[in-house]
Amino acid sequence: FVGDIRAPISDTTIVSAYSKGTDILRVVRSRLRYAIVATLVTVLGYVLFAINTAGEKANPIPAAALQSAPTGLFMLLVPALLIFLVARGQHLVSALLYSIPFGFALALALGQIHPVDILRLDATTFAAGGIVIEGIRGMLGVGVFTIFLMGLIGTLEPGGFIEWMVKQAERFATTPTRAEVAIVTVSLSTNALTTAGTPSMVLLGPFVRRLGHKFKIAPWRRGNLLDVCSTTIIGFLPYSVAVLLPFSMVSKLVVEAGVTDFTPVALVPYVFYCWALMLTIIFAALTAWGRETMSEEEFLVESREIYPALSSPDR
Repeated sequence: FVGDIRAPISDTTIVSAYSKGTDILRVVRSRLRYAIVATLVTVLGYVLFAINTAGEKANPIPAAALQSAPTGLFMLLVPALLIFLVARGQHLVSALLYSIPFGFALALALGQIHPVDILRLDATTFAAGGIVIEGIRGMLGVGVFTIFLMGLIGTLEPGGFIEWMVKQAERFATTPTRAEVAIVTVSLSTNALTTAGTPSMVLLGPFVRRLGHKFKIAPWRRGNLLDVCSTTIIGFLPYSVAVLLPFSMVSKLVVEAGVTDFTPVALVPYVFYCWALMLTIIFAALTAWGRETMSEEEFLVESREIYPALSSPDR
């Protein structure tokens, strides 16, 4: 209810948990405090924004754009099924394979879509359309970007980028607080350059785990630092896919409503939740608010996972 970081089925939540060697539910529960603070700041920000712009007028939104049917609420059963399957231990991919066909079947039964809407073939022009084709087209750019980015990640890791990053951070990270500041700084900087979110988290996962382990910072705390930094800054950068994609979906409607100066750059100051959450996690790193540490037993267990050579019989 307070953003992507609270969703147990989110790709970023899953990566932030598994890359730190902890479970998803523990990560989700531990980040509630940050999300609540950011939510309260966001609500206050939008209230003040609404009061400040109360005198401005815009053209009414076309009635056709507002048409809806109450039966559409039943489509909430689709994400509910997905959450249920993941909570029962299903892998996210297999849960999606069950949920997507269920969503199509439910939408057809409710009359939200028609069979021809799913896939249309025009034999005269040799063209295809429909929900499936439009979905593929809509994600094509993101998919190509991700493929190239994963190729970049695959090059950096064998090239010793993680090792170099850890050594540079260790020069600065002489205390737990400085270690968390290093994690936040590197995470924000990397995502500002790539706006990749999840792929960047995959790249930074080993670095964050090893640096946090050195100072016995709890795995879920490290996961929170990495996840929040990766999902907030890409939410307001005007060249981020996370901004450009929803902007392209609503820009026509906004223009028809008579709103001027609606550009990705103009949106930057008004993504209150991303700004609030990013500043909250920076404050948490600087002040140690919410920091938890591992027990000596947990530390030794993770040491054997991160540095298996240290626990080999030959050592």
